Amino acid sequence: MLVDVARCQTPEVALVVVESALEKKVLRQRELDQLTRHLPDHLRALLSRATPLAGSGTETLFVRRASRLGIRIRQQVWVGPDRVDAVLGDRLVVEIDSREFHERERDADRDARLIAAGYRILRFTYRQVMHDWASVEAALRSALGRGDHRI
Repeated sequence: MLVDVARCQTPEVALVVVESALEKKVLRQRELDQLTRHLPDHLRALLSRATPLAGSGTETLFVRRASRLGIRIRQQVWVGPDRVDAVLGDRLVVEIDSREFHERERDADRDARLIAAGYRILRFTYRQVMHDWASVEAALRSALGRGDHRI
């Protein structure tokens, strides 16, 4: 099924499906390596970078698209007691908010702790990542231009 998805869907959709399968532990890296042998080189290269770290398909797409900016991105990073979706550079935290896993009050408490620890925070919604990437990229470029990712 994964080979068919990779052949019939966009590369981004294939990556989302593979990373989801890795995260849910229904696919192991060894199995992925065997499956990708049957794919064209460009798909094999993309899927070989798949990780089990993304907590959602939106996070997978965010990391894939943001990586084009040439900045180091770490996923599912523990900062003190808080796990964050991504850290760009040394201190720019990015959270991808969905209705299912985010609560305003809890997020505000966590943001306060992160800011007190010297982090900058950007939050994006599913809608922004999926349907308005240009605004997400513009916000990222502005933050990087200000040096928000550096200590």
